[in-house]
Amino acid sequence: MNINYRIRLRNDTALKHQEVDDLFSELDISKRQDYSVFLNANFIALKAIENHFSSLKCKFDVPPIQSNLLYQDICNLGEEANITQDIDLPGLPSSLGMAYVVSGAHFGSSVLLKRVSASNDAKVLSARSYLQSNDMKRYWPIVMQQIKQTIRTEADYHVLVKGALTAFNIYFDSFNLIKQENLSV
Repeated sequence: MNINYRIRLRNDTALKHQEVDDLFSELDISKRQDYSVFLNANFIALKAIENHFSSLKCKFDVPPIQSNLLYQDICNLGEEANITQDIDLPGLPSSLGMAYVVSGAHFGSSVLLKRVSASNDAKVLSARSYLQSNDMKRYWPIVMQQIKQTIRTEADYHVLVKGALTAFNIYFDSFNLIKQENLSV
């Protein structure tokens, strides 16, 4: 039997994915303050995930580095990136599920880019490197192929799901961390 793990993974992580999407959807990213929250939360999440990948000897091609683009965008807003915050990552035997989540972000980037591009704020308009990047679009087929080639058993699949849910939790926690910091300022 040929199981489509991508569709199964999407279905099995849909609730957590929606939770994260709902948080970020609270933001009006055409406005500088909300866009700053968006960029900083993504920066913290991606930096943590990228650090995790660099600390492992992965048996798969890891996603391209994107935190540098977020850092550039934050600086273009005239702000300093929140580089002191760390999100703890549990050790995972496989991080392919995390790569799936990170690379899947490209699907929403065109919609988000339209929202940012509708801004009247020149600083916001100068901070679109991350949303304009095609790196993840090019990486998506690679991660899909890797899932197809490496997930053979239910145990493999459960590790994949755990990695994806961990990545969604990192985005969730990063968003809440930045929102809390903004409320305390």
